[in-house]
Amino acid sequence: MENTTSFEHGYALLIGIQYKHWDTTVRPLDGTKGDVEDLKTHFLDEKKAAYKKENVVVLNEKEATTQGILNALDQFAEKVKQDSEATAIIFFAGHGETNGKDYFLVPYDFDLKKWQTSKGTTYNADKVILAKVFAEKLGAIQAKKSFIILDCCHSQNIPIERSLLGSSASFLAGFVTQ
Repeated sequence: MENTTSFEHGYALLIGIQYKHWDTTVRPLDGTKGDVEDLKTHFLDEKKAAYKKENVVVLNEKEATTQGILNALDQFAEKVKQDSEATAIIFFAGHGETNGKDYFLVPYDFDLKKWQTSKGTTYNADKVILAKVFAEKLGAIQAKKSFIILDCCHSQNIPIERSLLGSSASFLAGFVTQ
C-alpha cells in the first residue's frame, strides 16, 4: 500500500558546487554534490521528511551560476510566499571568499583566473553572490519557519539577522577546509 502522506508545507533549496571545472591547483569540493543529493533524498523520502517533489529545488554545478542562484532564490521566495504555513530550508555547500573587504559566495561561473592573477583581491562583481545580496534574498523568503545552512568558508560573515528572517528562523554557518 502506497503512502500518500506528504509534508505539504515543506520547501527546500539545495545548492552544491564542486568546482571540478576549474583547471587549477584549487582542490574540488568532492562532498558538496553528495551532500545535496543526500538531503534531496531525505526530504523526498515519504518515511522521513515527505516533502512534495515540486517543493525541493536542487542546483548543482552548471545550474549554480550567479544568475541561476539569484533566480532560484527569487523563485523560491515567491513559492514560499504562497504558503502561510511554509517551512523553508536553504542549503549552500561550496566556496565562500573575501578580498578583505567584501564577503561573497562563489558560484559556478566565478572568474577564478582573475582572482588568482590579482592574488585574491579582484573579482568580477557580476560573478559572485555578495553577502549583503544573499542576506537580502534570504530576507525575501517569508516562511513561518526557516533554516539556513551555509557550508562554506567565511559563512560567519554573511549578515543574517533574526529580524530579517523572522523569529522562528535558524542559521547554521559551517566552513569548508582546503
